[in-house]
Amino acid sequence: MKPREQDYVPLPSPPDYYAFAARKKEKGGGDVAYVFEYMNRIIRETPGAKLLEVGCGMYIALDHLDQSVAYVGIDSEASCILNLSKKYPAQQFVAGYAESLPFEDASFDIIFSCQALEMFHDPRKALQEIMRVLKPGGSVIIIAPNFENPFSRVNAVRHYGFARRLLFTARRVLDTLLRLFGILSFRTISQNVIQARGHSLEAYRYQPDDDAKYVTSAYEVATLFQRHGFELVHYASRRPRSGFKELLLRALTKLPTFRYYGSGMHFIFHSNRRKLVALMRVKNGLPYIKDAFLKLSSLADEIIVVDNGSTDGTQNIFADFPKIVSVLHTQGYDQGRDSALLLEEAKKRHPDWLIKIDQDEIFEKHLTRKVLDRYMRSSYDKIQFRMCNFWMNTRSFRIDRDWLLYTL
Repeated sequence: MKPREQDYVPLPSPPDYYAFAARKKEKGGGDVAYVFEYMNRIIRETPGAKLLEVGCGMYIALDHLDQSVAYVGIDSEASCILNLSKKYPAQQFVAGYAESLPFEDASFDIIFSCQALEMFHDPRKALQEIMRVLKPGGSVIIIAPNFENPFSRVNAVRHYGFARRLLFTARRVLDTLLRLFGILSFRTISQNVIQARGHSLEAYRYQPDDDAKYVTSAYEVATLFQRHGFELVHYASRRPRSGFKELLLRALTKLPTFRYYGSGMHFIFHSNRRKLVALMRVKNGLPYIKDAFLKLSSLADEIIVVDNGSTDGTQNIFADFPKIVSVLHTQGYDQGRDSALLLEEAKKRHPDWLIKIDQDEIFEKHLTRKVLDRYMRSSYDKIQFRMCNFWMNTRSFRIDRDWLLYTL
C-alpha cells in the first residue's frame, strides 16, 4: 500500500541520534572502507562524475570522497539540508524523499545510501526510484542493517506488548517462507518507537534503529535489483564463529533465500543497462528541432550536438534539454569533419551504443527506450531504421514513385 503524504512528514530526532549516525558513517576499515575506495575509483575514472547520497543526514560521505565529484545530497530533514548548505556551499542539497526523487532519469553515476534504507516508508518504491535516476553502467551502494532473521531484535518495535510482538514475529516468519516462492513482502512498521513515544521526553535515549520503518531484508533488496538487470558485485561477508550456531548458519546460507544471514547489508550493485549516446549535427533547426530533441531525450541517455553556425536561435534551446551533455561549434560546411568530431566526443562518454540522426528527423511515437533495450541486448551490432518523408503534416508520408525510391 502506498504511504500517505502525511506519513512522510519527519519527526524531530532524538538529541543523540546524529552522533550515533556519524559513527556509523565513519570510513574506518573493512567493508565500509572498501565501499569508499570503490566509489573513489569510479570518480577518478569518470570525467564529471555525479554522486547522489540518499539520506545524507548531518554527516555526509563527501568528506571521504575525491573532491572532483559533483555531489548531491537529499534528506527529509529540512534542518539537515539547511546546515549542510551552509557548511558545503559548493555542493547541492535537496529536501525530499527517497520515494519521490526530484531528479531526471539517468542523472547519476553513483548512488550511495548509508543507514537510511531502514527508514524508508515505502522501500520498494524508493529502490525503484534509485534505479530510475542511475545512469546506465552506474553503481548503487547500500549500507544498512539486516533484519532478515525473523527472530532477531528490532528496536523500532520495543514499545510493543507481548501479544503484538508475537504477531510481529509470526508475520516475519511468514515473510521468510514467502521468499522461498519468490514473493518479496518489504514489510514496514506502521508506527515505530520514536513515533509512539515522541521526542519531548528528556529521559528518552536513542537506541540503534529506533527510527526504522522497513524491516530490512538483504535478500529482498538483492533480488529486487537483480530482477531489474543489476549485478551484485560485492556484499559483506559473514564473520565466522564457532559452535553449533555457526554450523547452523553455514547450513542455512547454502539456501539462496538465506544467503546473507548473519551479516549486515553492505551491497554494491552495478547496472547492466546499455548506455546509448545520441549524436546530432544541427544548423538553423527551428522550429522542428525541439520535437527531435524531445523524442531523442526519451530514448538516449546522453546527447552530443555539433552546431554548425546556427543564427536562428537554435543554440538557445540546448539548455532546455538536460540530456544534452556536450555542444561543439563549427563553421563552414564539412559533414565529414563534424561527424568525426561527434564520434571523438562520444568516445569520451564510454557508450555501449550510438544513435545518429539529423535535426529534421524524428522517431515514430511507438518507438520507446524499452524497444531499443531489447535490440541493444541482442546479438546485433548495427540497427538501421527505414526513413519515411512527411507529406503535408507529421501524420502522413508519401511512398509513391520517386518518394518510394528515396525512402527505401
